[in-house]
Amino acid sequence: MHSLNKYLLISICFASVLIPSFASVFSSDIFGEAPFVFGMIVLCTFGLIIKSKQKCYLSVVDILFILFIFYGVFHFCVFPSKYADPLRLWEWVAAVSSYFFIRSIRDEEKKVLLYALIVSGVIQSIIVWGQLSGVIESRHPLFQITGSFGNPGQLGGYLAVCFVASLNYLKQSKKRFVVLLIAFLIVVIGGALLATDSRAAWIATVLGCCFAFWKDIHCFCKRYKKTCIFLVLIIGVLGSLFIYNYRPESANARMLIWRVCGEMIADKPLFGHGVGSFPKKYMLYQANYFQKQPDSSFISVADNVGYPYNEFLYVTVELGLIGFLMIAGLLVLLFSMRSQNDQERSFKSALICLIVFSLFSYPSYIFPLFLLFSILLGGSVSKELYTINKLRWVHTLFVLVIVGVCVWAVIECKFYERASWEMKQATSKKELESAPFINKHFGKLIHNLKFNAVYTEYIFHYGADDTDYKISYLTPSCETYCDIGKVYCRRKEFAKAESYYKLASWMIPTRILPNYLLWQLYVNTGDQVNAKDVAGKILSQQLKVDNTVTIRVKAEVRTWLNEHD
Repeated sequence: MHSLNKYLLISICFASVLIPSFASVFSSDIFGEAPFVFGMIVLCTFGLIIKSKQKCYLSVVDILFILFIFYGVFHFCVFPSKYADPLRLWEWVAAVSSYFFIRSIRDEEKKVLLYALIVSGVIQSIIVWGQLSGVIESRHPLFQITGSFGNPGQLGGYLAVCFVASLNYLKQSKKRFVVLLIAFLIVVIGGALLATDSRAAWIATVLGCCFAFWKDIHCFCKRYKKTCIFLVLIIGVLGSLFIYNYRPESANARMLIWRVCGEMIADKPLFGHGVGSFPKKYMLYQANYFQKQPDSSFISVADNVGYPYNEFLYVTVELGLIGFLMIAGLLVLLFSMRSQNDQERSFKSALICLIVFSLFSYPSYIFPLFLLFSILLGGSVSKELYTINKLRWVHTLFVLVIVGVCVWAVIECKFYERASWEMKQATSKKELESAPFINKHFGKLIHNLKFNAVYTEYIFHYGADDTDYKISYLTPSCETYCDIGKVYCRRKEFAKAESYYKLASWMIPTRILPNYLLWQLYVNTGDQVNAKDVAGKILSQQLKVDNTVTIRVKAEVRTWLNEHD
């Protein structure tokens, strides 16, 4: 029985890393990742049942992690958010259950996670080389390589963690054959990592490797202090200049997003805007920013934004400074504790890599990367300070709760599979608005960003009943607000249409469509003064791209101005 449990635990450890890393293959489908989310919940809770003991061992990091989870639940209950996607909440359940499962297993069993990371990195690299050679099709029309992820940035973050894990394993290996094999695999993963062209992943890899070899670096710095200071300054300055100038538009776009996030935090600093609020509120704040600063240097890089490109800002925007301080304090405490062994240091190195990547990207929105954070965090903690003896009835209740969560997860998985099937059927028959299942569960489904995008496109093409109610749930973007304005124009509600067109024009000041629609509105309603004002704005407008559409619009506006001067 003991050996059976051991093999089951090893299988669950491998599955925890390998399965989610390929869940993104199905992410193009609405709710495509749901089976993997609920599958991980079932696997990890089943593992917790196997490892269930009469004694509970806790570290300070465990306690802080539990407090952070309790704060999230408290925040959600006390400040109920109308933006929260239930499937995202289930992803949190998967992350929490995987953390406690990893914490419950022995160090020798945790090694399997590092093996799985290396194997997973090699598989992703093989897919990359296949995509580069044209044998395997990319999952994004604009990028040649994506691995099993949605774009090369996500892939780069995952490969960076795998690279650092492989390097740590190489460092600990003694046998010549193993050293040569791992060295070869590192070259394979490293080549794929470079091919992703992800600056965030490169920075994360460098700092993850520095942490892995910190003892050696520290000894070298002690011996050659002045040389090290000079090297750090030179590498820091030249590296920063290279990273920024490699794609300055992308860097400036992130700085704009972080600047606007600062305004969101300033509005609600303590408790934040609520769970799931970022994509629902960010574009409105960006519009407000450009309305106040029409001459901003960031105008040229403005675009629709769905992610904050910094996970700590994301936590602060949604959960406030309290949430930020809790998660930051947890990580500071973790890395201030001395590693008990090389394996723990390996997990910490990989975790540092993922944390650095999260400063410039959005891993919490990508389920495999989000789950990887909790797995690496669980693997990084080994020192146990508190032992709690569980009473028999408490132990029984614990097992029953876990079984209950498993059953609930299976029911929810069936629900999302049904929802995905219903969406395909309804959209193919152009009956999404009248689909009974979709209408019945509209409030539960609409907060999912993929469902929201599909539903938005559908109702603007085919119409919808109770439009005002449905519009209130749509995720703001420049194009969405232009479409909402068109709806109100058709209904002769010109004041509402005008407000949506104006907001759309400030969201992305380099887009000509909102101003063109606003100009048409004024012309059709006979408002010559405002029409001339907007016409002048269109002709002098700074555009990101000039094409046949913008040329035609400007010609039409110029002709109208000449006729009405």
